[in-house]
Amino acid sequence: MFNPKRILSPTAATIAAAQPAGYARKIRINTHSYRSDISAETSDTVEIPEVLQSQETLEFIGFRDDVAKKIFDRFMEDQQDMTLGVGSFAGYIEGYIESAETNAQTPHDDWNMTLWSAGLKPNLITSILDPEFDDIRFTRSAFYWAKDTVFMRFEFLQSLDAIILAGGNQVSSAATGRAPGASTVFTQPPTQPSGSRNKPYPPTGVFPLPAPQVGAVASQREIPENHTRLYKGESLRRLKRAMLADGGWDCTLILSNPPADFSRHERELYFTKQREVARRYSVYAWRRALRDIDVGIMELDVDREWLNENAHYIHGEEWKEYVWINRTEGQMPDHLKYLNDTHVLGGPLCASQDLGESCSSVPSLRLAGGDNACQYRFRRPVFDEVNGFTVTISVEK
Repeated sequence: MFNPKRILSPTAATIAAAQPAGYARKIRINTHSYRSDISAETSDTVEIPEVLQSQETLEFIGFRDDVAKKIFDRFMEDQQDMTLGVGSFAGYIEGYIESAETNAQTPHDDWNMTLWSAGLKPNLITSILDPEFDDIRFTRSAFYWAKDTVFMRFEFLQSLDAIILAGGNQVSSAATGRAPGASTVFTQPPTQPSGSRNKPYPPTGVFPLPAPQVGAVASQREIPENHTRLYKGESLRRLKRAMLADGGWDCTLILSNPPADFSRHERELYFTKQREVARRYSVYAWRRALRDIDVGIMELDVDREWLNENAHYIHGEEWKEYVWINRTEGQMPDHLKYLNDTHVLGGPLCASQDLGESCSSVPSLRLAGGDNACQYRFRRPVFDEVNGFTVTISVEK
């Protein structure tokens, strides 16, 4: 949880008082304190900002030094008479990226120029444009991957608060810029029994589920009898933050941003039924995090009979038209509106952000063997109908 003594003060006056000219603080922590693949004997150190809302943080998450200064100066100027929080600071990050003149979407667009205009450092641009992950990259735009990447690193800083406060893995504190501040951390919850089928649907989107077995080797865990296993690949921090200390699961923390294949305006919960697809997404996250942040795969075991009864699967021309309308945020025709009300919707993944002037050429993402990569979109009310979801998070190496 946040330590109020370590977080940036909520008004511009107290921020200014806490940040005397020419003064900054950074700290070094051991990498084995947050990396699952590094032991204490082989651990290196990393320097991180001691103030979460700071110019140093903007530099750390991937902005060039001059851009970081520009964003932070504007942030400070605009906060003179406002109460601010982490969300408003994040808004300046997102706003600067989206202020770039053009947004690259197709293989023919200048992605390098767009990401440079968005203020990113060359090494972060290189990681996003790694040709090994072109199949995943072209499913979204340059703005999307820029925001996703810098916020992944921002969330990483938030997760280090417990390490900093404990002090056991801190190496040093160096004065190089601004005053002390803080982040937040996820605490691994205890295992709890599954929620009851008869519990009312919580309007907040928080659902009682078993806590994850973080660190389990997912590929070696047997699928329960009469169950189907679904997967989601992401940074480990994002997956773990969805698990609550009381044993519940807050799915609102791992929703995908619109517009997406099956959602025009709402953030929705997506899983794939193929582990190799989830692994591609998790490894791409690791690459964009400059190989310095743990990634993982969330596994969701669902009763097969329930899934077969409740899921509606679309393909062919209907899939193309529905994806095209959602991705382009067009007007939904009457004959497709029933899909918006379908609580569990399955179908192929779309392979392109740029879908042209009509739905006729909407491509699907293909696996190495030629099969379609497939996905399920879950609307939150369905979780009240399912008895005994089993959730596991594995650390990917």
